[in-house]
Amino acid sequence: MSDAGVAGPESVINAFVDAWNTHDIDAFDRLFTDDAVWVAVAELRVVGRPAIVADFAEIHTTWASAVTVAASDVTIRSLRPDVAVVFFHTNYIDDGVAVPGIDRAMIMTAVRESGRWLVAAGQVTKEAR
Repeated sequence: MSDAGVAGPESVINAFVDAWNTHDIDAFDRLFTDDAVWVAVAELRVVGRPAIVADFAEIHTTWASAVTVAASDVTIRSLRPDVAVVFFHTNYIDDGVAVPGIDRAMIMTAVRESGRWLVAAGQVTKEAR
């Protein structure tokens, strides 16, 4: 916690993992700023919360519908009291077993708006081969 009783920027990690694992598209909608930018594939930049949420809705009705994630190796770097860079790894889990070859490193810029931490920008990176 960054302030007494107030969640810190790590709350975006918890919210992301919870949204993913429950496949709750409304939770993804509450996670991003209106003008957020999301890069899930190096060649594709998705801009705006509605477009980002639509992408999550699509994958959570296909391959991601049976896969959960767990966060590890968390690092938070505070840039200002209301801006932080959040780094973590996600391990994809299918039927209780880690799926080999799709571990991802995540980087998110979290901003505090109206007392809540939201994702303003994020990128998923693949593991080195």
